[in-house]
Amino acid sequence: FLMIVFAFTSNLIFIPKYQMIGAAVATALSSIMFNILKYLFIWKRFGLQPFDKDTVIGMVLIIAIYFAAKAIPSVDQPILDIAIHSGIIGIAYFLILYLTRITPELFNWRDFLK
Repeated sequence: FLMIVFAFTSNLIFIPKYQMIGAAVATALSSIMFNILKYLFIWKRFGLQPFDKDTVIGMVLIIAIYFAAKAIPSVDQPILDIAIHSGIIGIAYFLILYLTRITPELFNWRDFLK
């Protein structure tokens, strides 16, 4: 019930002022709030902590790659621009994860295929 009220209120606040961007912001805030409440519930109810140091490092890497990608110049063709940016970001993220070895799943892919 709390999430419905939060989503409705954030939509009432952001949509009139920012139109489509406001709807996106309201949805993002509702999703963030839902995930925080879900995390707190799992932590308090079951005593489980799903995040560790490597999760924080991964999030910092994602944010750093985002800001580094903003420095990549755009091209006039939108599809080509998306392909170039996605390729560079994907390769950079994969290489950083591979070199830092913070994701064991990346190295256990052979076990997954069996």
